[in-house]
Amino acid sequence: MSTIIIEGVNTLWKEDHNRLGFPKLRLRDSATPCLEILAKKHDLVLFLKGKKRKRMIRKIKKYFSKIYFLNSFSEEDYIKAINDTKSLASQVVVLGNIKDSDMEPLIRLHLRTILIDRSPERKLPPYKHERARCLVEAVFKILFGSDKTRTYSYLKDVLDASIIL
Repeated sequence: MSTIIIEGVNTLWKEDHNRLGFPKLRLRDSATPCLEILAKKHDLVLFLKGKKRKRMIRKIKKYFSKIYFLNSFSEEDYIKAINDTKSLASQVVVLGNIKDSDMEPLIRLHLRTILIDRSPERKLPPYKHERARCLVEAVFKILFGSDKTRTYSYLKDVLDASIIL
């Protein structure tokens, strides 16, 4: 079983506005179905920066074996998550809206990474591996919600394959 570390608030939540116009984080419509699929075959870990947001995570905490509230995403944090889940580094995939400053520990630990980037000015790197590109596209479709039924079965097929990112 591989471990997927889901990083950051923007990966699963989006900013919405309440009736008074104040910003409020809301769970993305496609987050729960995506987590249900991933949790069947993978050990899920959630990394969130900042204060504990217990109300925010109550609907989805059942999908995660561990939830970490961190000040930053450091090399030690990834090592702790890998040890806590008894995973090998080669079995860990980090999925999230990863800032450039957060990439350094991932590179040093040789962790596979899927970037879900919400900033339009930064483009995804070209993928040399066709299966990696297909996985990234499938994850994007699920998280951003297009053709959900077809995409869910597609993601399952891709995740069942041995993928090298």
